[in-house]
Amino acid sequence: MISDSMREAIDCYQNGNYRASSIMIRKSVELLCKDKNVPGVNLFDRIESLKKIITLPEVLLNELKNLRILSNDAANVNAEVYDNITAEETVVGIEFTKKIIEAVYQFDDLLLKLNKLKEQDP
Repeated sequence: MISDSMREAIDCYQNGNYRASSIMIRKSVELLCKDKNVPGVNLFDRIESLKKIITLPEVLLNELKNLRILSNDAANVNAEVYDNITAEETVVGIEFTKKIIEAVYQFDDLLLKLNKLKEQDP
């Protein structure tokens, strides 16, 4: 569940486990893509597919790729920044991901409400 992954990301961040938090941020994005049934062989492809089915500014969706890179570095022992994931990077990643998730689901909810109103209108 997306909210569980985000809570874990926040818990990890609050305990100073920035790599673990970054990985949970990525998992949250992965779960968002899964929930929206977007195709793709990897997260990069799924983010590209996500652009086609949700309405958000493209610049925000493009920045999801940067979160993907941060979490790749957090998980990859061969990455140069493996041990250098900072609190600032992590907290920005959490806030950004929360806003994307909120926007996606609030927009969906608003569209549902508007469609119900249209159905009631004679």
